[in-house]
Amino acid sequence: MKLERDLKLTRLVVNDSIRLVLHEVDAGEADVDRVIAELSKESNRTRIASAERKRVVRKLAGPNDPLFAEQWAWRRLGAQSAWDRVGASTGAIVVAIVDSGIADNHQDLGSRLWVNAAETAAGPNTIDDDANGVIDDFSGARYTVSPADGDVWDDDDHGTLLSGTIGAISNNMLGIAGAARVQLMPVKFFSQQVWPSAGLGALAIVYAANMGAKVINLSWDVGVPTVALRDAIAYAGSKGALVVVAAGNGASDNDLHPNWPANHGDQPHVVTVMAIDKFDDRAWFSNYGKTTVHIAAPGVDVLSTVPYLTPPRGGGSIRVGYRTYGGTSAATAHVSGLAALIRLQNPTWTPAEVKSHLLASADRSAKLDKLCVGEGIAHYGRAICGPLAVLSPSSGDKLAKGSNVQITWTNAYQSLQCRTLRVTFDDGTYPPSVLAQGLMNNGAALIALPNLATNTARLRLSSEQGNFHADSDVFSLA
Repeated sequence: MKLERDLKLTRLVVNDSIRLVLHEVDAGEADVDRVIAELSKESNRTRIASAERKRVVRKLAGPNDPLFAEQWAWRRLGAQSAWDRVGASTGAIVVAIVDSGIADNHQDLGSRLWVNAAETAAGPNTIDDDANGVIDDFSGARYTVSPADGDVWDDDDHGTLLSGTIGAISNNMLGIAGAARVQLMPVKFFSQQVWPSAGLGALAIVYAANMGAKVINLSWDVGVPTVALRDAIAYAGSKGALVVVAAGNGASDNDLHPNWPANHGDQPHVVTVMAIDKFDDRAWFSNYGKTTVHIAAPGVDVLSTVPYLTPPRGGGSIRVGYRTYGGTSAATAHVSGLAALIRLQNPTWTPAEVKSHLLASADRSAKLDKLCVGEGIAHYGRAICGPLAVLSPSSGDKLAKGSNVQITWTNAYQSLQCRTLRVTFDDGTYPPSVLAQGLMNNGAALIALPNLATNTARLRLSSEQGNFHADSDVFSLA
């Protein structure tokens, strides 16, 4: 007790089971390093086995959804680090699933549905209140009837499967985890009774673009080119949407045998996706193309949501509300989810910038040599956390206040959004002080440290064109 008083320590916690005592040091009265040195003196060894700084630990737990362990794709794509970085950001990005609709009563999807405020204000009245050509489109549109209406119930499963991969509610102790906290806009243009057509697909794409979707998922093909689909996809780009398209399931080379709408990937806002299996090999069914397919993602044995009491298909596991599926459809949904996270983190980026970053941050694989443009697998961790890593200063450094210090870093991949960087000084106050701006991303810079009263600090390296940063270790100041 006398030692605590002499060193002006405040006792916080005592645990007799492991003989642990936690103290708070008044930074205005005592230096942490001096206190540790005093407590560690030989004369105090009879009472104190060791003294050390409090260290912050990182939480490594994944989502608490009971089926998450069966979602192998999230581990392969490095999703947890991306989710940790994005945190609780939610709701700003609308993802349109142009497909067979959605099971809007599903426990893992219901609260993710996009809401058309212009229509809901009037309530259900069988009138097109917002004059967009669709009656009572509260949460999406159905183009399998005429006139189009807002009944988006999924009688086919496909749209609900895609929706679960993209946006199932995470950490709700139910079912599975989805890619992102987004608003899901189902746009139904086929059903078990109405075969999909290019014309209806075009109408659905235009609706999604007009109603504000920033990512549009197209997990289907029509095989042949049509002017209607080409123009609809181009229109979506003019409205600021990124369009993510499945390469196709014909085990074919799209360079030699074009598949549509996949081969509209030559438009700057369109990303075409092939499928891989659990071993990073091209899934046996997946189309590919060195110049026409851009990126790969998991498309085998993907667990997702389905309408309740749906029978299994194609050997899928029997689950009430959940089953596995596959195909370039599933791969496309994984990339759409990542695109939504990128747009959430970087809301000012154009679709072309998002596409560029998806390819730049992909995990290159020799198994995809000559199979797609980037020869890589989409990677959530790299895309969201960015390419930067600070090497120095490190935790063992003791730097002089007011001196010049060299900050060094690595750049894991070339990203147009990391051309120039800034350095900020974090001593626990907010906002952090800006020490340098406009640094070229060449791996090292000399930075002048401020002369402040603090005894510890860290440096943050941030990209000036994108929302990416990396922190140095906490170092000491003298």
